[in-house]
Amino acid sequence: MVSQLAAIAGGGFVENVNRWRGQVGLQPIKQGDPQPSQPMKIAGSDATLFDFVGPGPAATAKRKIVAWVPRGNEWWFFTISGTDQQVAQQQVNFNVFLKSLQFTGQ
Repeated sequence: MVSQLAAIAGGGFVENVNRWRGQVGLQPIKQGDPQPSQPMKIAGSDATLFDFVGPGPAATAKRKIVAWVPRGNEWWFFTISGTDQQVAQQQVNFNVFLKSLQFTGQ
């Protein structure tokens, strides 16, 4: 899934992280709590990669990987979700997709 939102409309860091955590069955974090993430570059822009895995066995646990790219007044979100097992099987393809991205304009 690819989403583009105005930065002011997308909520803040904690709100977005908690939305994604909730979607896989994890408890919310509070402001200042650590949330594991990995810095990366997407199309030359700074990005942050999050990997959320919910409770349960890999065949049924929900998983969501999100690449968050702030660009000017916009935020871009690139996500893959499914069971932990499904996402793991497609993770290499998702990474290839992220490396292939190019932004036009701005």
